[in-house]
Amino acid sequence: MADSEPREVYSAANAQEAHFIKTALEEAGVEAHVVGDHLQNAVGDLPAVAIAPRVWVNAENFDRARTIIADTQARHQPGATPASQWKCAGCSETNEPSFEICWNCQAARSGKE
Repeated sequence: MADSEPREVYSAANAQEAHFIKTALEEAGVEAHVVGDHLQNAVGDLPAVAIAPRVWVNAENFDRARTIIADTQARHQPGATPASQWKCAGCSETNEPSFEICWNCQAARSGKE
């Protein structure tokens, strides 16, 4: 298989998930394509496995894409706190990395998070 041939890297539950993964890959510099997202209209007529939208990348980017997808999924799991977020020392609220002041109690970021 040539490195430029497309290869399926992800099978999504729905079109929104497929496009979310595609966007995450493209933000990381990996060109991706969603295939089959229009088949969602055939729910009930075709088996679920046949209509699942899939994300494809060039074979040369397959391993990198799998890593990006795993990292993206880990960051978006319920209860997951990305390392770049910080927890306020005053009220224990989670804050976005760009915040220097806690959104909840307005305490300054201590830098010891």
